[in-house]
Amino acid sequence: MRHELPTGTVTFLFTDVEGSTALLNELGAERYADALTDHRAVIRGACLRNGGVEVDTQGDAFFFAFATAPGALAAASALTERLAGNGPIRVRVGVHTGTPLRGDEGYVGRDVHRAARIAAAGHGGQVLVSAATASLVDTELTDLGEHRFKDLGAPERVFQLGDDDFPALKSLYRTNLPVPATAFLGRERELGEVVELLDHDDARLVTLTGPGGTGKTRLTLQAAAEASAGFPDGVRWVPLAPLRDESAVGATFAHALEVREPSGEIGTSIVAAFSTKRSLIVVDNCEHLVAGVAELVGQLVGGCPKVVVVASSRERLGLQAERVYEVPPMAMGDGHALFVERASAVRPGFQPDEHVDAICDAVDQLPLAIELAAARVRALSTRAIHERLGERLGLLASRNRDVEERQRTLESTIAWSYDLLGDDERLVLRSLSVFAGGCTLAAAEAVAEADVDSLESLLDKSLIRHRVGTAGEDRYWMLETIREYAQRELEREGEAEAAGTRHSAFFAGLADRLEATDALAVSDEQRDLVVSERANFGEAHARALATGDGATALRFVRCLGPLLTLIGGGARDWYAKAVSSLALPGGIPQDRAYALVRTARVASLMGDFARARSWLDEADALFDALADGEGSGATLFARCEVEGRSGNYDKVIELAERLAVLRQSLDDADPEAAAARTRTTSEAELALAWALLGRAVEKNDREAAERSWEILAAGADAAAASGTLVEQAFCLSDLSLSLFVLEAYSESIATGQRALELLRELEARDETQIGVVWDCLVNIGLSQCGRGDAASGMSLISAAVRVYHVSGVGVTEEPFFQALLGRVEKDARAALGDEGYEAAVRGGEALERDEAIELGLSVTTD
Repeated sequence: MRHELPTGTVTFLFTDVEGSTALLNELGAERYADALTDHRAVIRGACLRNGGVEVDTQGDAFFFAFATAPGALAAASALTERLAGNGPIRVRVGVHTGTPLRGDEGYVGRDVHRAARIAAAGHGGQVLVSAATASLVDTELTDLGEHRFKDLGAPERVFQLGDDDFPALKSLYRTNLPVPATAFLGRERELGEVVELLDHDDARLVTLTGPGGTGKTRLTLQAAAEASAGFPDGVRWVPLAPLRDESAVGATFAHALEVREPSGEIGTSIVAAFSTKRSLIVVDNCEHLVAGVAELVGQLVGGCPKVVVVASSRERLGLQAERVYEVPPMAMGDGHALFVERASAVRPGFQPDEHVDAICDAVDQLPLAIELAAARVRALSTRAIHERLGERLGLLASRNRDVEERQRTLESTIAWSYDLLGDDERLVLRSLSVFAGGCTLAAAEAVAEADVDSLESLLDKSLIRHRVGTAGEDRYWMLETIREYAQRELEREGEAEAAGTRHSAFFAGLADRLEATDALAVSDEQRDLVVSERANFGEAHARALATGDGATALRFVRCLGPLLTLIGGGARDWYAKAVSSLALPGGIPQDRAYALVRTARVASLMGDFARARSWLDEADALFDALADGEGSGATLFARCEVEGRSGNYDKVIELAERLAVLRQSLDDADPEAAAARTRTTSEAELALAWALLGRAVEKNDREAAERSWEILAAGADAAAASGTLVEQAFCLSDLSLSLFVLEAYSESIATGQRALELLRELEARDETQIGVVWDCLVNIGLSQCGRGDAASGMSLISAAVRVYHVSGVGVTEEPFFQALLGRVEKDARAALGDEGYEAAVRGGEALERDEAIELGLSVTTD
């Protein structure tokens, strides 16, 4: 806290150099720097002598606070008088009095922005004074009348210190822009981008589009205010939301633009009135009158070369001169600030908690939805609001009487757009709501009976959105608030069951084409596709379980098990679905056999060894009956995992030898299939390497460790030459662990870090997490402890252990992991002491995933 800053009623003084860029170019950098130094000394001296406290300075601008208004005006008078004949720099000054909040970093609140706006409206040598300050001083002031500033507040009377003549103030001139009921918050990036579009030399028509509730109108108004200096003939606002009749568009334009007596056709009269003017015309809420608005705006743009039109609409106008700006949801920080501001208005003293960001996310960061949710804090806690957001549309409603009916509830806002659709468009939108996380064009065609034209129309109307997926495919999606509305309409029309059936059939077919035998046999393309469609696969699988469709449920377990368990974080959830799938009747024996193997492998990962062995016994019997050698091989490898995790390393070696013999016979029988196999390290070799590594740790067997390293090193080399990124990362992770066992600690860390870098590359590409990251961090942590850096080593290990426990993975209870930890834990506790050891563990448990990765990558190997 800065205790020297005055509190209570405070008078702010802002200064700014007029035309600083032009002056810099005129004087050159050296002379301008000298002049700036003199100017700063004058301002600081005048303000400090009159009781001012310097709050901030940026470049050539100053911000001072005074306990009294007379002190601020005395400082302003002194500094302008001194600067008037002292060099080329001319300074404009703004003074305003208010009762701001003092935070840790200084003052916050509207009064700060008001003072800055007033200063920016002036000219070099001019001191502008707000009415609030003028009422507190006896100094002679010149009344400059009422002015509106770019914060779009109500008109304010402004005074000038002294009676010198200056040009007109740079305030909003000739405008009918409405006074918003609330302050403009956040949206700094979006505001700058829209203003840049309006300032562009070839700007004629800029349309801000987006679904209802994204804040198009507020952003459009603020951008118009910010850009107003470039439009000397004024900024005019044409509100169209109240209109229902397209024939009234012309008259509404004429009235708003003050074309009072149109002679003949209205468009011709408006064009004649603005043909030579440099004006900005704001046309608000066009979507329900697009054809009529487009015709009139087209005339304006075509006949008035200096006029720029900025429109807000859920649908673009479709003119050649149009530049479309799609208004995104708010950034998380902006959404948080908006919630807090609106909540504080209805419950003074409101303090945000961890539920605020969760609420904003749940409502898609839509400004309207955030405001409606924040209004509920009068009656509900933020926790209760978040819990009730499963039914967003019913909860998010306003009780304010001055809110337009179409925005009184989130549901009515969406309904406004839905009601403007044609019947075919409504059908497509309803059907698209069955997709989770969006869909490809092929999926939309098959499930929603959509085509490119219908999708483009819904895009134009801001009801769906478009992005490029991880596999480079076009994807169409909708905000969850819109999806919930469309799903309700799907239910009301009795179409939900048929659409769900089409959805399940499509993704069951897609799963068939994606089947892989194990995680390391997955191609990058397969993995990218599963990442894109993971939510849809999950939705279809859940529907199969809910309807008792065992055949489809088993098919998903068979085809997607290796892929879904590879993409970390969902083992426990997937395991529950797999077990439920096995309990359903139906399905072909081969699907059941493979599903048993997939489920058994996850069971072993979670420490459920007895059930894993039982399922593998059943799978073996089915594969024997089917004479399916590939399936028998998959079962053998799964048994290797079960026994290895159980600590039965000799058994694993025996199973690995059997698997190698079986694999060779299968390859001999089908050379083409063997040649097509993408995996560079055989399952038998991998199982053998793991078993040898376990034996090495259990019995301190150096020879076993070296044999394991040889297999894993060869596999890593082969993967680097021709394997997928996933396989390369897995192989390097295993190799890193073998190097730790061999006490090659620096090399182990470097290898683990290479694996982490590959995983980060994959995750950056498809925005999903891979579970083996934690294995890499354990390996690096073990080697750090081995090198004597127990603090960071135990932190990395503890970070991973916490995640294993949270996800339900039983790795930490396995004999192999316990033996590894035993090799470093005793020495680490001795080196750090009990208190230091526990602190390192707690520090690791507190690390977020990215923080743990950065710690792992920051370890040096010198």
